[in-house]
Amino acid sequence: MILAGPDALPEQIEVITKELGLDKPIISQYFIWISNILMGDFGKSIINGYPVFKLISLKFVATLELAISGLIISLLIAFPLGILSAIKRNGIIEKFTTIFTALGQAIPTFWLGILLVLVFSIKLRWLPPSGRIEFTENPELAFKLIILPAFTLGVYTASVLTRFLKTSVLEILTLDYVLTARAKGLSEWIVIIRHVIKNALIPFVTVLGLQFGAFLGGSVVTESIFDWPGLGRLMLQSIHTRDYPVLQGTILVVVFGFVIVNLIIDLLYSFLDPKIRY
Repeated sequence: MILAGPDALPEQIEVITKELGLDKPIISQYFIWISNILMGDFGKSIINGYPVFKLISLKFVATLELAISGLIISLLIAFPLGILSAIKRNGIIEKFTTIFTALGQAIPTFWLGILLVLVFSIKLRWLPPSGRIEFTENPELAFKLIILPAFTLGVYTASVLTRFLKTSVLEILTLDYVLTARAKGLSEWIVIIRHVIKNALIPFVTVLGLQFGAFLGGSVVTESIFDWPGLGRLMLQSIHTRDYPVLQGTILVVVFGFVIVNLIIDLLYSFLDPKIRY
């Protein structure tokens, strides 16, 4: 592939093979790769020779921006729906929440993304259909460009988080210390805010962390639909072009992102639950 096709001369193939270290045993190749990674050398792209680390650095900012935006949207939806549907049982809010969580997990992301583009970009012309620019260049346009992909990414997560938060709040509401707080004459909202929500957040935060980690590497479809230049799209392109150094580097960054997110979640546990801190 580097030599542009199957017609390369054997001498050329031998030179490239030695340059890449492919003439060495697999174990040796692996340890050379690991040692280079530890020194910050992710290799170069087979397609254009661009350093992989710099390429990933450029794309990671876009993915992180989209992931945080999608997470904010999912939290804005999940918090009120999850808490209110647990408190107001058998009401309109709970029925709406049940329908939303079912549809949110059933609707394919690619279908939702295309539908949003058809409605808000082509039909109503309220928002641009695709692309990304820096917020420093044009804040208003940058904000409009991120709305549709962030909403597409956030709806599924919002449905998952809503279901977990509702279940967690319902479980906490039946515990003895909540009944004691009510017996003391505290108002319902004080009981919910002081005693229920904080304890209900522990399983919620676990799912939240996993979903955010998935955003870092699992937004391939969303980035492709909206032409968003992030890690997911880079990973898909590297698979299509068989650009293995870029693919290896991207997967490594995504896995490292999962590790960091899980570490942050573990630290949050100690803040939410004093028993864990002890």
